[in-house]
Amino acid sequence: MDPPRHSVRRSNTSVPLPFPRAVIWVVICILLENVAFFCLAGTLSNYFKKDLMGTSGEIKTVFYIFILLTYAFALLGGWMADACFNRKFTIIFAFCLSALSFMSITICSKNYEVGKTHNVQIFAMRKTLQYCLFLAISFASGILRPNIITFAADQLSLPEQEVPFGRIIAAIYFFFKLKDLGYEVNSITCVLKNQCNIGFFATLTVFICLSFIIFMWNLGECRKRRVESGFVWSLGSSIFYAVHSRITKPNRVYNHWLDRSRHSYGGRIVRYAKRTIRMLVIFLILSPFYMFFHLSERWPQSSYRMSFKWRGSNINTSIMPAVKAGITLLLIPVFHCFIYPVFSRKVRLLRRPLRRMICGGFIAALAFIISACLYLIVEYYEPRLPAVGEAHLRIYDSTDCEYRFWSSNPNIPSNTDIHEYYVNQRIKASLIPKETNFTFKSNRSCKEKNFTVDIQQKRAFGLFLTDNDINVFIDFVSKSKDGKPLLRTIISNENYDIVEYRHTVKPNVTQFNIVGDIVKFSEVGIYKVTLFPWSRIHLEMGATYTILINVKQRKIRPIIVTDPNKVHILWQIPQYVVIGIADVMFWISGFEFAYSEAPNSSKAMMLGMFIFFSYFIGTGLSIFIQETSLLFQKESINCFVFASLLLVTAVIFAFLAHNYKHNDDDDEY
Repeated sequence: MDPPRHSVRRSNTSVPLPFPRAVIWVVICILLENVAFFCLAGTLSNYFKKDLMGTSGEIKTVFYIFILLTYAFALLGGWMADACFNRKFTIIFAFCLSALSFMSITICSKNYEVGKTHNVQIFAMRKTLQYCLFLAISFASGILRPNIITFAADQLSLPEQEVPFGRIIAAIYFFFKLKDLGYEVNSITCVLKNQCNIGFFATLTVFICLSFIIFMWNLGECRKRRVESGFVWSLGSSIFYAVHSRITKPNRVYNHWLDRSRHSYGGRIVRYAKRTIRMLVIFLILSPFYMFFHLSERWPQSSYRMSFKWRGSNINTSIMPAVKAGITLLLIPVFHCFIYPVFSRKVRLLRRPLRRMICGGFIAALAFIISACLYLIVEYYEPRLPAVGEAHLRIYDSTDCEYRFWSSNPNIPSNTDIHEYYVNQRIKASLIPKETNFTFKSNRSCKEKNFTVDIQQKRAFGLFLTDNDINVFIDFVSKSKDGKPLLRTIISNENYDIVEYRHTVKPNVTQFNIVGDIVKFSEVGIYKVTLFPWSRIHLEMGATYTILINVKQRKIRPIIVTDPNKVHILWQIPQYVVIGIADVMFWISGFEFAYSEAPNSSKAMMLGMFIFFSYFIGTGLSIFIQETSLLFQKESINCFVFASLLLVTAVIFAFLAHNYKHNDDDDEY
């Protein structure tokens, strides 16, 4: 006979339950721990590069392992708390391990001069030790996350305090998202270089220790939820027994395959096993969702292909990831303090976490569709590159001879005026170079010039004429990878080898350009050529310029080879808002679902599973896609593909969520 089901559902009363102060201190602990962990993660790549002298491949590998293991250890942490120890002990253990690891890194972060033999040995030992310490921090942070979230939520009584519970989960997620405001810290500025790392890591150690002290100080006021000993082991054993029985005795018929364990483990355990399996089915579909949300982090990286002008100045593109994160952070209190309380009674889709997650999935697909449309417009203004079967030709005349040219190639019109600049982007060419002869003549007293070029497909050729010679180069037509302006200088007098450009607003910004070579400028804006101080050249993002300088006439003509970016960067804001809405509706509701639906004795473990299936597997899939050649060259195609896959995933998730049987009865276990 099954034991009776114990219900803790309280009778309806008009007196609301008091809000526990202890939960506020637990949330503060979460904030301090997040600050320490994500500051460390943000500086990890820079620290390995400058101080541990890691290669680029090694740095990327260590960073990915560090982040992924943190999410993977969440599953282990939930299991440790619910199956082996308890949540309080697991949290204390994680805090102690994290604090000791941060202290050890602080001691080991002293800079050594690598040159002498013993210093090389010390450096190698220190590098290995710090790898182990970073692994320990990843382990401690991973096992801490599901347990401290569960511990904070345990201070509230459900369903009576459902609204405060949702706001607490939203506050915790708010602190998690703070990392996106400044996730990558490029450098640590310090007066004393040898003490720089020590001071930084010591500060993070203080944050961890302070979080631990606050937790221990407030522990006496915290509510301890009763957890059944051995519940998780019984749960896992019943599932394993049912699977084994189904394989070995397939002829026996049951209403549900887990009912095979009923005679050995009882109806109560089987009932909780069914609930756990239902939740795991929902968790499995979360991995592709988080993968797509993680892939949306690539949007700010495409900002270099857009215009940054704003009221006469330029927007710093490095703030766009922070803008995207800031919009999401702003939407969290908007939804939980205004939209949900006002519209949840009228809109059924906003009442339960799973329904909100369904909405979030479809809204995320809409965000990718908006992004794809924006990329289509951006790609429309991309420069036309030489394709298969064609070549480009540009002729620059820096002299004052007003040359005309004749060509032996029938695809290039002869007897054509250059007018300082001539361009032809539709020259038929093949893989085999074809010799093309050019003759340049002038009506003025300038000598005739002849030149031969081997024209080949998928190449852009440039010819520039000086007073005494003709030079050829492979022209650079595409935009720079980071969107900075490119410039090539052509000067009529061959006595000049280098031309200096000085920024008019930032005098300390100076660029030197070897005549004929192309150079990338670090800043946009107005420059003057020091050769002619009165000259002004305006350089814009995404453009490629050729500057023709005629020394005799003291004349400068800037030629735009590749047009500057046309689409303004602020057009990314709508997709940021839409993906922010999807983020808030999906992931905060996901945490609420994982906690509220799990049995009391396995809430930490189920939260660990939620983090594992969504964050660990989703991040791993996203990294795999980005590091392999699975993406298309055009971002618009990528976004349309992602939107289509998201819609399919959202439909599958909606079907599973619609058929999900909710836990409408709270219990002691």
